[in-house]
Amino acid sequence: MDVLGWFSRWYEAQCDGDWERGFGPPISTVDKPGWSLKIDPAGTDCDGRTLERITHNYEHEADW
Repeated sequence: MDVLGWFSRWYEAQCDGDWERGFGPPISTVDKPGWSLKIDPAGTDCDGRTLERITHNYEHEADW
């Protein structure tokens, strides 16, 4: 799965002129190198649902 492509499509579907100003998810860098995305489902189509945490750990330094 192309995670960045999925996230881009999901983010665009949530944008309503208000949500992205108050609830837009932060993307930050982490060590080893990598990045972290934290999404608060409040105000999205996932609001009120129980979601599992997803973690991807890649072995090769260029796979992230």
